[in-house]
Amino acid sequence: KLIALMGMTSVYARQSYKPSTQNTHVVVAGEVYGRGIIDFFREFFHPDHGNTSQQAVIIGEGLPTQEIRTLLSDPRFSFLITYLDGNVMNDRDLKRAAIVQADAVFLLTNKFSSVPAQDDANCILRALSIQRFLHKHNVATSDKKKKNVLCMQLLHSESRKLYATSAKQASGSEQFHNQLVCIDEIKMNMLSKSCLVPGLITMINNLIASSGDNTPSSQEAAWLHEYSEGIGFEIYRVEISEAFVGYPFNEVSQTIYTMTGSLV
Repeated sequence: KLIALMGMTSVYARQSYKPSTQNTHVVVAGEVYGRGIIDFFREFFHPDHGNTSQQAVIIGEGLPTQEIRTLLSDPRFSFLITYLDGNVMNDRDLKRAAIVQADAVFLLTNKFSSVPAQDDANCILRALSIQRFLHKHNVATSDKKKKNVLCMQLLHSESRKLYATSAKQASGSEQFHNQLVCIDEIKMNMLSKSCLVPGLITMINNLIASSGDNTPSSQEAAWLHEYSEGIGFEIYRVEISEAFVGYPFNEVSQTIYTMTGSLV
């Protein structure tokens, strides 16, 4: 009977992620079924970021979609991504993903949803379920100093207030570093700024997205060489050295630019 029951469930519903001391991992959940999941991991595992020891666990409901199967069969990602058939509302599935040991949790949303309010509500419920589970674990292990990082996408800016109200009522919400990205808010702000600064959207998109080797041939126009050089620049948030404490900003920025060629 046990063999028969196991045969009725897929391998993705039975397997678990085994964390290693040599690697770290993140958990990705929510709307992981569209083309966006491929773009997410292409950026996340881009060589420019140096994530050589980083792995990822996807929690999705049902068998992997065509997009996820594409990732799992890609030699660049096949040993870095683990797919689990589960639900973040279920404690057992959160344990299977080793979410307690995860560096961060990413909750994605459907950017093309026809019911954005409902999708935001579902995303908030997932976030609260994860927070409750991690808080219960931290209390049980007396690890109250640990800060878990939760990065969440929301469609409407109004949902930010709904999440803040719900999280405040949830136990242990102060133990989390929450990063909320409201897609409509960013989109509208960029559109309004681009009316004053034409080309701003293209510039920001090039700065936040990693690019490969796009060096044009010597026969191409001069402006194309300049544009190719420009898209090689990227924005990173880094912790500045304590050696710069007390120095004025202009001296700090000049020193960093002279030593590394980076803009602060």
